[in-house]
Amino acid sequence: MKLQHLFKKMWFSLGLCLMLLPALGQAGDVEGSRDNPLLDRYPRSQIVNYSTATNAEIWLLESAIQQVNGALRARKARLIIGDVERISYQLPVTHTAQEGFDSQHAAVMLLGATPLFQCHARGCGASNNWANKVFGVSTLYGPDRGQHYGVYQLPSVDSERSRFIVLYAITRGNSKVYLHSEFIEGQVEADEIQWNGR
Repeated sequence: MKLQHLFKKMWFSLGLCLMLLPALGQAGDVEGSRDNPLLDRYPRSQIVNYSTATNAEIWLLESAIQQVNGALRARKARLIIGDVERISYQLPVTHTAQEGFDSQHAAVMLLGATPLFQCHARGCGASNNWANKVFGVSTLYGPDRGQHYGVYQLPSVDSERSRFIVLYAITRGNSKVYLHSEFIEGQVEADEIQWNGR
C-alpha cells in the first residue's frame, strides 16, 4: 500500500514538472529568461539576452534611422508608456537572419497583427544605431546588409492599452545570427512623431 502511494506521488511530481517545463528556459538560456507565450521559439535557438520593464517610456520606430548633422533621427515613431519584454536569441549556425525573421514575421501575422513598418539591409540605416541606441544590446550589431526589422500592432484586448511586437534579425561579422523580439503593451502617448535618438 505504501509502495502504491509512493508511485502515485512520483507520477504526480513528474506530471507537474512536465507541465511547468514550457514556462522554464531551455538549457543554455541566460538565467531568469523565458519565452513569450505569444510566439514559439525559433527551433534550436538560445536566449542570450533578456529583460523586462514596467511603466516604461518605449519608443517604436516606424522609419529608418538617419544621421542628420551628427544627430540620429527617425522621422516617424510612437511613444508608448507601458510594459515591455525584450528577448534576444542566438540562432543555430545553419540558419540565416532572413530565415529567422521570415519565420517570426509569419507567426506574428497569424496573430492578426498589422505591419506598421519593415525594412531590410541598408534601408534600415546603420545596424550600430539599432543595436546600441534603440535596443541597447551591443550583440545585435553587425554589417548593415545583414539586418531585418519589423514593427507590428496586435489586436487590442483593452481599449486603453495597445499591443505591439518588434522583430529585429542580424547576421554579425563573425557569422553568428541573432533574432531580437520585443513585446510591448501600453498607452500611446504620442503618434507619428520624430525620434531624436537617445
